[in-house]
Amino acid sequence: MNPILTSALSGAAGAAAGAGIAWLVGRLLRRRPGWLPILPVLGIGIALAIARSLQPSFGDRLMVEMDDLPSVQALKAHYPADYEALRSSVRGLPADTRADDVRARTAEVFARVLRRQIPKADAESIYALQQVTRSYSAALRDVDARGCVAMMEGDSAPPTIAEVRRPDIERADMSATARVLIQTATKPAPPPTPMPFEDLLRLSAAALATLPERDQDVTIAILREERDPRTPEENRIMCDFNLALTDQLLALPPREGGAKIRAMMAMN
Repeated sequence: MNPILTSALSGAAGAAAGAGIAWLVGRLLRRRPGWLPILPVLGIGIALAIARSLQPSFGDRLMVEMDDLPSVQALKAHYPADYEALRSSVRGLPADTRADDVRARTAEVFARVLRRQIPKADAESIYALQQVTRSYSAALRDVDARGCVAMMEGDSAPPTIAEVRRPDIERADMSATARVLIQTATKPAPPPTPMPFEDLLRLSAAALATLPERDQDVTIAILREERDPRTPEENRIMCDFNLALTDQLLALPPREGGAKIRAMMAMN
């Protein structure tokens, strides 16, 4: 397991875009089905859950509503080819479309764009994404510590994120996603310089010092063995460590903290 956090790459962006579309689906169906989770693919796509009972015209109606979402507006304005790909994925969906198929199709479009654009995100944009990732991960800690670790380290947001989502986090996530899409299209940032390993050690040591002594020992053992946590307790401890490390960065002003996050990402 690599102690270098790359959560800004994929842990946050798109989660609220999925939430926004989930709201639209509920609105179109005049109800909020229990099968309407947020499940971003790789943590950076739009997620949809579609029931088998939907009418054939649902895809067209959903696309019209989606055009009002900030992230979709940014896609339409700055990434026309990708917007057309999204439009093609959504419009004309048949009534028997499986939820997983729709998730994969729509998430793939945003995942592709964000993978391409994240390296060009500036410090303030990365800082905003990290704030969102931190909020989701902290909320997951007591619900799904393993999911917290995965999200903080750049993997997909777990299905349990649906249990902890809040309107304030969703709004921040939607805003951060749209910001990255617009900023990287209009004013891309130059590649960052990798963080010196000594600086990473200092940040990690400061984060480690905030943990109880026993948790420090477990964290050090896991990092030295370069492995994933194996038990619920180890996952809880590594969640706390990752949150503490992120807090070291978010305690800095956005430009400075975001620059350090970009430098950490460049170490990979």
